[in-house]
Amino acid sequence: MLLALAMEFSLKAWFVFDHRLTPEQVHDLEKLFDNLKDSTKQRLNSEFQKTVVPLLPSVSLMSNNMSDILSHHANAFRDWRYIYERDSKKALLFETSLFVATLELFLDEFEKLYVTKEIK
Repeated sequence: MLLALAMEFSLKAWFVFDHRLTPEQVHDLEKLFDNLKDSTKQRLNSEFQKTVVPLLPSVSLMSNNMSDILSHHANAFRDWRYIYERDSKKALLFETSLFVATLELFLDEFEKLYVTKEIK
């Protein structure tokens, strides 16, 4: 649940950087990603293919497409936070290592957008 919330915050940070607006108050990761500028989506997709895809096992339950991964986990925060309300027939599959690698990619790329300096 907290990984999904961290991904939500990272996508909202990208949105604020892209648009200089307050992001929509939703938890849907796919929708948040879709609202980013095309250049940002292209940048993140490109880095995903270079850095995350090579780490994936040759047999994976998920595709090697970042949009598909975000789509699959789109409502992970809500699904896991309110697990007691879910339809018991719907299986919950969360690809933790793939999700963490994607989140780290988002954060690493965001960090490249600004410079930090120690204040003495």
